[in-house]
Amino acid sequence: MIDDTNMTYIVEESETSRNLSVELISLGSVILAVGIFGCIANFKDSFCMCVTWAVFLVIMIVVQAGATALIYYSQDEFLQVMDIVIEKVFKLRSAHADKLDELQSLYNCCGVRGPIDYKVSAHYGYFPRTCCDKQYEEDVCSEATLYKDGCKIKYHEWWELKWNELILGCMAIGAIEVGGVFSAIWMAVNLKIIEKRGFTKSKKNKK
Repeated sequence: MIDDTNMTYIVEESETSRNLSVELISLGSVILAVGIFGCIANFKDSFCMCVTWAVFLVIMIVVQAGATALIYYSQDEFLQVMDIVIEKVFKLRSAHADKLDELQSLYNCCGVRGPIDYKVSAHYGYFPRTCCDKQYEEDVCSEATLYKDGCKIKYHEWWELKWNELILGCMAIGAIEVGGVFSAIWMAVNLKIIEKRGFTKSKKNKK
């Protein structure tokens, strides 16, 4: 039987998995803001803004590297949390069948560890439609068309794929940011040289 305490637990565990997405979106927003600031600095030919832009980019590189390292060292804990969420959703399936159906449809999986979970659980070998391969048009899910992997395994595979994509994305963004730092410094130096030349010429004209 499901109660408010169990549902609150699942919601709290699920919130942990959402924090990563929120942090990445926030980081992307900051990167966009810094990029816009760099465009303004370039347009205005401002030495001060160019230096500020370079400082912002250096800070972003450090924060990004720190965030990536934090995700790397906390991913085991994150996956453990998600394993608990998946187990809880399966356990409370009788009252909230749509939750596990959504999970199984999304990751093409069946049960927590695999179809065996339905055989040893209170579901007595009944397999929901979402446990079967979508290419088979069957009203009743049979063992011949079942997904063989459980949702834990499929989620771990999905996470590993997304983690690799995240690393590649961070490397690409980091390379662009490093290029931005050198560009900002180059602009600042050139603006300073132009400023000094203009000041020297004005002194000569006065003489």
